[in-house]
Amino acid sequence: PETAPVGAASLLAGEPGPGWFLRSIMVVPLSTRAGAVGLLVIGDKRPYAFSEHHLHTLSVMAGQAAVALANALLVQSLEESANTDGLTGVYNHRYFIRRAAREIERARRSGQPLALIMLDVDNFKLINDRFGHQVGDEVLCRLAGLLCRAVGEAGVICRYGGEEFAVLLPGFDARRAGELAERLRRLVEGHEFPAGTVRVSMGVAACPRDALEVAELIRKADRALYAAKQAGKNRVVVGLAAER
Repeated sequence: PETAPVGAASLLAGEPGPGWFLRSIMVVPLSTRAGAVGLLVIGDKRPYAFSEHHLHTLSVMAGQAAVALANALLVQSLEESANTDGLTGVYNHRYFIRRAAREIERARRSGQPLALIMLDVDNFKLINDRFGHQVGDEVLCRLAGLLCRAVGEAGVICRYGGEEFAVLLPGFDARRAGELAERLRRLVEGHEFPAGTVRVSMGVAACPRDALEVAELIRKADRALYAAKQAGKNRVVVGLAAER
């Protein structure tokens, strides 16, 4: 009986039907010195369709593809590392500024709103002083995770710096962003952290209502955040309310 060549595996899938199926398949690993990065798979509906020549050709192609894929993965890894906050795992300040510029330009072109929430942990220094910096770091990590799960794909969570986070919300106007901010405030207050109850203050600003430039949008949201702090903390202030 006919046998499959070395390196080629035969897959028999029963009786022929209305559609076609693979009777031959050849699989070659995409390997680098660091290890396997994938598989190159070729199939044919004919039985025993592949020869040693096919295997040799595919192996050469697999070697070239492995190098290209490994390089692409390395670039992606370096880019993600450059854009990610080392402590919390969310996007960092550098990425936030670039992303905010893109989103505000997109909002101008499309006519859709864009909102920004600036969030700051109330009395964070007291948490560090009482429980230590390791607990303070754990609070920030858990807070970042809580924000990511609550906001989901609706927004972009970034660590702006220290105990301050920024939430970009494409498609949100000031009212809708304010409602989300209030839900986040309650969610954080009701969550059990290593330091006990944690409270946050938030300021909200939106494009085009409050600003048409990134710097101005950040300034308006920061001003609203400052107003929330001045009013007693653990609250949300939306853009225009901070101007009164």
